[in-house]
Amino acid sequence: MVNELNLTFKKLILLSALTVLLGVSLVYAMGYMFKPKSSLQTGSTSYNFTPPAIGAMASIAPPFRSKVLVFAYSGDGFVQAPVMIVGPKSPNPPSYNGAPINVTAFNGTTSTDLQNPLMFDGMWPGVYYVSGTYKSAPAQNATVNAAVGSYCDVFLNFGSVPLPSLGHIFVTAWYTGNQSSGYSQTTLVHASVTISGPESHNGTTHGPDTDFWSPLMFTVAPGEYSVFGTYNSWPQQVETVNVTAASGSAAVFIFGDAPFGPPP
Repeated sequence: MVNELNLTFKKLILLSALTVLLGVSLVYAMGYMFKPKSSLQTGSTSYNFTPPAIGAMASIAPPFRSKVLVFAYSGDGFVQAPVMIVGPKSPNPPSYNGAPINVTAFNGTTSTDLQNPLMFDGMWPGVYYVSGTYKSAPAQNATVNAAVGSYCDVFLNFGSVPLPSLGHIFVTAWYTGNQSSGYSQTTLVHASVTISGPESHNGTTHGPDTDFWSPLMFTVAPGEYSVFGTYNSWPQQVETVNVTAASGSAAVFIFGDAPFGPPP
């Protein structure tokens, strides 16, 4: 009788322990399921993407090099932070004392203005290591793999809250008209641009002194935006774009009265 009682008591303790463990596991699982998620993690992160086609001229091969944009976040907002980026050498690397330099290093400071971010332009494709410091916060590091013709966003998070979701709007403006010789002229022009939606911003597209792979860029929160373009006396044009996190959307304005296409 005593042995049976001891066995029952042991079973009761084991059952109670299993019940507690299952309860803790269930609470943890429910907490994970209902934990708010952000499109960007709490720590530093990076991603790259190729901009969508930005006009008929996109049939021309884009430059071989890439663009790396770096943002620094403290939890209270975007901040100025010194940054170093180290990556692959160029096809014709410089030398020091006769020995070629095997990596390329650049320095810069991030901006509090998202429409004027720190950008490393003309980067050769490959893996880049980005490091930054901000006040007394621990140094932050990120790695980005720059693909051919891509934009690469690097977010250094010096705070303890998730990074905000951001995407990009790329805008180009073209003029196409008939020349006296009979062929059409197609060229980039400086057009005034306004966007409205979750955010509102103004800017001017890049003109013929730049290539089409360097469009006007807005960095904005995800959502639907109306993009307005004005050039000289031509009627104002408007396009609607949908911006998603970690990607880019394009708006293309074509002013003029001739067929749009590459110059002869």
